[in-house]
Amino acid sequence: MENKIKVLYIPADGEATAREIGNHLLDMWDLVGGYIEVVRPFDDDVALVCNEEGKIDGLQPNLVVNGEVIVGNVFLCRTELGPEGEEFASLTDEQVEWYKHEFSTDNRAVQLVLAALRQ
Repeated sequence: MENKIKVLYIPADGEATAREIGNHLLDMWDLVGGYIEVVRPFDDDVALVCNEEGKIDGLQPNLVVNGEVIVGNVFLCRTELGPEGEEFASLTDEQVEWYKHEFSTDNRAVQLVLAALRQ
């Protein structure tokens, strides 16, 4: 298991940025503001990590993935099979750039408006 991993941090109120974080629950809890929930909505090995109780706590809408509004601060990382099962791992530079564009502030705003109009 890597001690530190490169993630793409996507705050609900700002631009997505690459960060290096400790590969420990406490560091992950700090980023999302609570217990983590791991979602795998993509066709690759990238996972979205969000606040498990974000909707219950009324956190700010952040982005839309597969028609689902994700709230609060989130981060993206890779997952891989390690000796003790599934583990978090660093994003590649290419993944950081692709997802940074995909979840730019402008793209997220458009997707949130469209999601609100569908309700």
